[in-house]
Amino acid sequence: MRLVSVEGWPSGKMGCFSPGGFPEMPIRPQGAVDRLGAVCEDARLIANHRVHVVPAVLALANPPWQQDVWLDPSAFESLDHVFHTLFDDFCDAGEPERFLGVSLRTEEEVALMRELGIALNAAAAQAPNDTDEEYLQSPSWPKVVAVAGRLAQVLVANDLKELAALHEST
Repeated sequence: MRLVSVEGWPSGKMGCFSPGGFPEMPIRPQGAVDRLGAVCEDARLIANHRVHVVPAVLALANPPWQQDVWLDPSAFESLDHVFHTLFDDFCDAGEPERFLGVSLRTEEEVALMRELGIALNAAAAQAPNDTDEEYLQSPSWPKVVAVAGRLAQVLVANDLKELAALHEST
């Protein structure tokens, strides 16, 4: 990505464009490119993480989908995939603070992710054979679904705010 100044934009308006986009447009002074280029890279990093985290949280908030997909032996996705996404690969639901600015946008998201991690670990303790069926039937599972639902609302609302701000800046 590179930062360009587009003729006709009010002073200070800038945008991120893929290589080859608007090649005839002048590029801002190097200092501005460095500062805003870093912002573009930060935005790309968080987007690359959230594209995995948000669907995992949405799956936890949707019991009918869980029944249809996780309990279907021919389906690719399982609860194990969700655990890896939220605890290993793109976040750490047990200690989400270090993912603020990486896969989580706000302190509210961090707090809800921590609460979701606690609920998931409680459900895991009630699933001695570690099967998806046991998780979905555990007494803690309604708490998982409820916290995931609240977190999903916050994640999506924050992403929409970010998208609206991006749209307004162009």
